[in-house]
Amino acid sequence: MRRDIVAALLLSMLALPSLAHGEEPTGFAEFPWGSSLRRLNDEFVSPKCLPSISFEGSGNVLQCLGYRLEGVGVTTVFLVFDPPDALAGYDLTIRFTSYTAFRRLTVEKFGPPADNKTMRYTTGVGITVSGEVLSWAWPSTVAQLRQRCQKMTESCLIVKTRA
Repeated sequence: MRRDIVAALLLSMLALPSLAHGEEPTGFAEFPWGSSLRRLNDEFVSPKCLPSISFEGSGNVLQCLGYRLEGVGVTTVFLVFDPPDALAGYDLTIRFTSYTAFRRLTVEKFGPPADNKTMRYTTGVGITVSGEVLSWAWPSTVAQLRQRCQKMTESCLIVKTRA
């Protein structure tokens, strides 16, 4: 399902007419695009994620539970590898209540978004809610910050290379 979301994000972002003016992501943290799954597991997931469930390999995705993001709190990180052993994207999922701080950090890092819209969602019990969606596009990378993600209690940042 995460792969479908990332693919849909990439397709929707390719149509953006303007490019972001902020800093283009070149990887995740100190790991550049193309870093190996083994390196990310050994140097990021194992030392920085919850020790009891340090990672879950699911095809070309590493999952990091309990990662602490300064100023935001605990997050879940999904590291996407495509081809199967080259870092090509990531998804940071946070609690909805941390969205304002997360948004501020993201805009500080990436600059003003190329697109800002509000999406409406209907919950499983029929309640309609809205959520902000910020999008960035650079020559080699796309990113989207969603105030509401898979669950109404989560926000997320999805970043992916175009390659």
